[in-house]
Amino acid sequence: MWWHKPRAQLYSRFDVQPFDYVLPAFAAYAVFALALGAFAGTFIRRAVPAMATTLFVFIAVRIFIEVWARPRYLPLKTAIDPVDGPHGVSQEAGDWIRQTGWADRSGHRLSAAEQSRLNSIPSFEEYTRYIREHGLREWVKYHPANTYWQFQLIETGIFLGLAAILVGLVVWRVRRRAT
Repeated sequence: MWWHKPRAQLYSRFDVQPFDYVLPAFAAYAVFALALGAFAGTFIRRAVPAMATTLFVFIAVRIFIEVWARPRYLPLKTAIDPVDGPHGVSQEAGDWIRQTGWADRSGHRLSAAEQSRLNSIPSFEEYTRYIREHGLREWVKYHPANTYWQFQLIETGIFLGLAAILVGLVVWRVRRRAT
């Protein structure tokens, strides 16, 4: 981690770079990769195809977890603030922002077309005036920064659980072949 710390300050802790290189998840990835390699080797029984299969499956599982599962570990929080405030929607440093947009006075979220029309306003003064005249408020769906370690532990549990299943299958296969 000491070599990664200067780079990690450029990102939110939830971004791929900082999240993936922090213990305990990083260690769980390694355990999973080792168990996956043993599993592939036990069933394929040829080194190069087993290594290729291990690499392909490891990358596929990691991408699936990162893109699909990780954002769903915990429910999103929603914040709605008037834009008249000094910084719009107030957020903690390090929050993982998943969605943003605008809502009108009644709380109805602007459609993509309405959002596009708003974003096409040429000057900042006109943009600000339009927002005030229409009573628009910014909304944000996010995971709070204080849930970071929960995310780390959930992902660690997923990968260690998968590794345990693979090790169990390897033991079963080896015992079955030995008899």
